[in-house]
Amino acid sequence: MVVACASFAALAIAAAAPTPPHSLTVVTRSPELVVASGCDRPPTETRGRIFHIDPARGSEDGDGSTNHPWRTLAEVMKRHQQDFQAGDRLLLSSGEHGGANIKQENAGFVTIAAAPGAEPRIDGLVITDGAAHWIFEGLVIQQSRQGKLVIIAGGSKNIIFDHNRISSADNVQDWSPDDWAKKGAGAFRLDERGGTRCITITNNDIRNVTNPIDLFSSDVLFAGNKIDHFGGDGIDYSGDNLVISHNVLTNAVGTATGQHIDGMQGFTPGGAGRVRRPYNHVTIDGNVLIRQADPNLALPVDMQGISAFDDDWNDLTVTNNIVVTNTYSGINFASVHHGLIANNTVVSDEHRSIHVQPGGKPVIMTGELVYIAVGNTTHQGSPSNDVVLRNNISQSIMISTQPGAIEADHNTVYHLWALRSPFVARGINDAGGAPTGKKNRGDPGIVKGFVAFDPKTLTFNLHLRAKSPAIGAGNDDRAPTQDADGVIRKPPIDLGAYAYVGS
Repeated sequence: MVVACASFAALAIAAAAPTPPHSLTVVTRSPELVVASGCDRPPTETRGRIFHIDPARGSEDGDGSTNHPWRTLAEVMKRHQQDFQAGDRLLLSSGEHGGANIKQENAGFVTIAAAPGAEPRIDGLVITDGAAHWIFEGLVIQQSRQGKLVIIAGGSKNIIFDHNRISSADNVQDWSPDDWAKKGAGAFRLDERGGTRCITITNNDIRNVTNPIDLFSSDVLFAGNKIDHFGGDGIDYSGDNLVISHNVLTNAVGTATGQHIDGMQGFTPGGAGRVRRPYNHVTIDGNVLIRQADPNLALPVDMQGISAFDDDWNDLTVTNNIVVTNTYSGINFASVHHGLIANNTVVSDEHRSIHVQPGGKPVIMTGELVYIAVGNTTHQGSPSNDVVLRNNISQSIMISTQPGAIEADHNTVYHLWALRSPFVARGINDAGGAPTGKKNRGDPGIVKGFVAFDPKTLTFNLHLRAKSPAIGAGNDDRAPTQDADGVIRKPPIDLGAYAYVGS
């Protein structure tokens, strides 16, 4: 399987000459470092002290120097976290560092990172009580248990996680559905209660996890992460100024929790102090969701793609996403106000399964109905209005809105158009099933324009080959200026998530 996606720049740390204990060391970071919009960004150059933490050589009574390191991160955070200054770096050697509670509000960024070549292991992190200006790099965060391994709450802000490895366990090949429910840990939980905001999570390797990501906060960037072998929902989200960009989610597995699986789902979680409200300025761009990439996956399961079935969504942007699944909602939103759903590619992997709702009859999933849908209202929301649906390729498209709520043009389906106002279903052989006069059409041959499309072998390279009918068939107006790979789109633009760049 070949699926390309954009990557985010790693943090570059300048090599430093040996220095006396705790003398100031210059650290240079890449100018391309991206953080959540409107949030504090680490300076490209800082001068700070280096502290060493080593479970094998260290002592609780050490001083953090090279010759007298501290022992574990857990001990250091209990005794010393208030003593650090902006620019300081805590370098962790390989070994077990326990779990840590972080509560300190720093005036500038303090970094907790793996020492060169080391793999420090952390049981979990709780960041709360207004903690601020912390960076975490190169850590291995792992424990097999229920609950999230990293919790960011209590008004914490300006927190960065970059290039970490997070998992329940290294090997879960023999796990049963019950094991996934009881042993599978989640990776991140962001909780906006108390004012938590400005969280950046980039370039992390997240695998063997259950319900891995809860982004229930505002001013968040979740980008460039890989989530592989996951049970439950891949990413649940709600907040303002939220960007979910260029992540790759693969291999959804069945668990004993009984929940249906979503790659990404927007909603308000329950609990004291939670208030349902509209969410503003949410961008979901350039993500790749593949229900099953591993032909030998032990517990494959049905999975919906990118959706929100609750609340209102203002200024929603869903662009350049690739969804490969077998079940209904490839991309599905309602109660959208001033929204753009453009240049996405949604296809079926044609996996056949039998799904039984509690107390219901078996439903056979044939993979024949995977769609982009724009609905009228969510469970709590108000009717959609001012929505643009443009330049998408999908197995099917469904529209169920009030008249005039949606502008749908230059979309191509290869199975079915369905309009529900009232419901009228049209096959691809009846072009009248699409909104008329807008260059929406049915074309079963459009899948032949992909570089590789073979559901039998789970091979999906959805870049465009030469002479694809998608080339030059789009509408430039309000279309994303770059494709899922970061390629600049040139008019007349192409349909789908990828721009054609030549053979």
